[in-house]
Amino acid sequence: MAICIDNPALSKEISNCLRQCCLPNGTQVSITFHNENSLLREMSSGKYDLIFLHVNIPRQQALKVVEKSNVNVVFVCTYLTVSFYLDLGVYDNVIFLKEPSIKDNIYVLVNETLRLKSIREREVLLIKNQHGIFKVRLCDILFLENHDKSIHVHTQTEVITSFRTMKEYECKLVNHGFYRCHTSYIVNTNYIASIQASALSLINNQTIPISRYRKKGLMETYSFHGVM
Repeated sequence: MAICIDNPALSKEISNCLRQCCLPNGTQVSITFHNENSLLREMSSGKYDLIFLHVNIPRQQALKVVEKSNVNVVFVCTYLTVSFYLDLGVYDNVIFLKEPSIKDNIYVLVNETLRLKSIREREVLLIKNQHGIFKVRLCDILFLENHDKSIHVHTQTEVITSFRTMKEYECKLVNHGFYRCHTSYIVNTNYIASIQASALSLINNQTIPISRYRKKGLMETYSFHGVM
């Protein structure tokens, strides 16, 4: 969990709530405190399951965090301005949390986050090549690339080569938040930071091309699966 709130008392309250929520089921929780700049630097690590911000964060910084995040971003507030809501309420991974009801709502958020994380970590892809069979969690895959007559599966820590076809992988992954955005690329939409006219950017700043006729389908898949 990441907390980026400049109010020490509020940060401590949220931290205590998170720990209390995880104690009953024995889940260990790691909480990191950030300012806006250090949080943005750490976003590509993929190590956060929830991010807490205060609505007094500068608007452009807030937008950068939301667009770069592949998890829910929770904005804590005592009141919410219309302009702030209009700017950020359109994102599927944004949640607004009012301060008087923090504890109960955090409990719900944490339990749902842990439930979804448990499901994701059980979903795996078996990759076979000349070196053996590799079991890779779907949530660790950034994208698949067709290059030099081989499929390269890019994860957060390594690249594994496979001799299956893109069509085979497309069929296996289509219902798990992946989309074939280009003849040579299948991307995990959970890791998309932004989509431009002819390319998309992942949260690790990797750029992937988009075929013109595949863009509409990509947008639909991204909208549906935009939150891990």
